[in-house]
Amino acid sequence: MDLEVIAQLTVLTLMVVFGPSVIDR
Repeated sequence: MDLEVIAQLTVLTLMVVFGPSVIDR
């Protein structure tokens, strides 16, 4: 896998994980 793909997946995962928690605040 390319680093660009891994970076994009990491960003999407962080958004999905931390997104709801930030909205709940």
